Amino acid sequence: MILIAGANQGIGYHFVKQLLEDGNFVSVLDIEVNHLINLKKTIFQSIVVYIG
Repeated sequence: MILIAGANQGIGYHFVKQLLEDGNFVSVLDIEVNHLINLKKTIFQSIVVYIG
């Protein structure tokens, strides 16, 4: 499992997307998660989103 903080947008978001496309299980932490929730709903199920 890979944990990434600050992944809702920008470089962090694209890094998470690439890791998921490569088949990794990813946990993410951010204070805003709207883009990550959409990513989980539309493409990937191997992502756990934490709001913090």
